[in-house]
Order: sequence, then C-alpha cells, then structure tokens
Amino acid sequence: MIRTFDTALNMVKPILTKYFEDSKFNEIYTTSRKEFENLLSQIPYVGGNENPLTESLINSAMIQPLLRKFEEEGLEFYEIGKLTYKLFEIFYEFIPPKDDIFTEESLNEKKESAKKSKLKKYPEDWVFDFIEGDGKTFTFGINYSECGVYKFYKSQEASHFMPIICLSDYAQARVYRYGLKRT
Repeated sequence: MIRTFDTALNMVKPILTKYFEDSKFNEIYTTSRKEFENLLSQIPYVGGNENPLTESLINSAMIQPLLRKFEEEGLEFYEIGKLTYKLFEIFYEFIPPKDDIFTEESLNEKKESAKKSKLKKYPEDWVFDFIEGDGKTFTFGINYSECGVYKFYKSQEASHFMPIICLSDYAQARVYRYGLKRT
C-alpha cells in the first residue's frame, strides 16, 4: 500500500506542483506518507478481498492525509475539491476498470453484495440495496444507507471532507464513460 501511495503521488506531482513549489510538494509528500503509514493500522477490516469496497476504503485512507495538508496549507474548501477531483481523474485514467460493471455477472455480484451487506458482518462496512434498472433510463442503482468511508472518516474526525471524497464517483464515471446520478 505504501508503494501504491508513492506511485500515486508521483503520478499527480505535475498537478500538485502547480499549487505548491517543489520544496512544499516534497514536504507534503513526506508528511502525508507518514500520516498514511499511521492510518494503515486504523483502517477497519470490512472483508478484505472478498469485499469489492475494501479498495475504496483503502484509497480513501490514502487521500485523507493529502486533504488535511491541503487544508493546513490554507486552500479553501472549494479549491481542495477542485484539486482533488483532478487527482481522482488522473488516478482513474491510470487505473483501468477491473471489469465491465454492466455485465450480467457484475450485476449479479452487486445484488449478492447488497444482500450480504444487510447481515452487517463487519460494523464498519457499507450497507446498501441494489435497485433494478428499468431497461430504458438506467441500468441499475445502489441505495447506500451506511458508508464505510464515512464511518472511517468520522472516526478520524475528517467527515467534513466527505463531499470531496464523494466527487471521486463522478471522476470515475467521467473517465470510464458511464452515467452517474446521485441524490
């Protein structure tokens, strides 16, 4: 995970150095990396590789130290959101989708995951319903009643960053070229 963090920060260095001088970028990199290392032991277990949302939790933990640094550096909330959205786009352009989320197999996995989520086996996990599409206006929907990232961010006193974290879904949808509507 540390290597992934290092790779991700190096990928977005050109964007970050537009906001911060090289020396400040290096400081942000070093302190954020240390903070992420400290966060690793605090990431709750939600099923590991058996839970496709585990990756979202880890990625959200990875970006949390950066959000804190952006705030410490005096960036306004809107500016943090704009910058972070650009970072999300770069990540998704670099990381190809794992599968086609619209295949029958993928939809069946989402339905099964929704059923399992209701069991609340892991208290810090997501809980959600799968919404069947109508075949015309949307393929499927997910109605989350509990969010693992929100729970983690709340435990870290970072829940005020959730509107920014939720932007990642829009960046992913844009890069992977599928529609997304949130309410």
